[in-house]
Amino acid sequence: MAGNGSSPFTNTRLMVAGLVVGMIGMFMTFAYTNRAIKEKIGDQVEVYYVTRDVLAGEQMELSFVSRGKVQRDLANEANQMIIRDPAPGGADKMIPLIGKAPNRNLSKGDILLASMFSETSSDVRTQPPRGKAVALLDVASSPNIGETLRKNDLVNVSGSLIFQDGDRKANQQITLLRAVRVVSINGREDPDFRAQRVSSIGVMVSEETAAMVPEILRQHLAGGSVTLSLLNRDSPESRPNEEIPQDTMALMKKHGIIR
Repeated sequence: MAGNGSSPFTNTRLMVAGLVVGMIGMFMTFAYTNRAIKEKIGDQVEVYYVTRDVLAGEQMELSFVSRGKVQRDLANEANQMIIRDPAPGGADKMIPLIGKAPNRNLSKGDILLASMFSETSSDVRTQPPRGKAVALLDVASSPNIGETLRKNDLVNVSGSLIFQDGDRKANQQITLLRAVRVVSINGREDPDFRAQRVSSIGVMVSEETAAMVPEILRQHLAGGSVTLSLLNRDSPESRPNEEIPQDTMALMKKHGIIR
């Protein structure tokens, strides 16, 4: 006669069945949770953002941008984000914008929107970013610049510094501003404007530098004007408050021109 107790084989089968049911339940729970998260978050798409400050009117270059991911729903709601299509042969909306100029200042990290490149007047007015200002400079004859200078070019600004050296007046050629960006030429901000003769420029500098420049030009620079030398477009721009070279600062402090 068989005993009343359960067979060990029966117990094992029950344990295995329980484990299988438990695993199926865990899988179904994970699948449901994952689907719920995807439905809530949505698919992600790659968009472009700027990796440096870009001034209004400055021509965009591919080196100015990088890519990051955002929710597709967010991109669709904005309906303006510059999206990269990862599919082979897909349309990359960034490519047509290379060489075009934004109609507003862009700060590092800004996601690119189509509206930032909408058609505007060819003479885009530059609004200085926070902490920066435009310094206006009268330019002496610079034959080497000619018609080559354009808005957003980088230049070195030089002049002859006049100072009191003991009981006599002395002067020394200096670089007043190094690697600063041109935002206007002869009062015009048209990116395509080229002047046969450059009589004045506006350059973007820090507010602190902009506050010092007018007095230096008016009282301590021969003729109150400067000469320019054009730098390569891929040259690094001076950092804020470092536009005046250290040796120039030291010379002006030594002779009491600045404190």
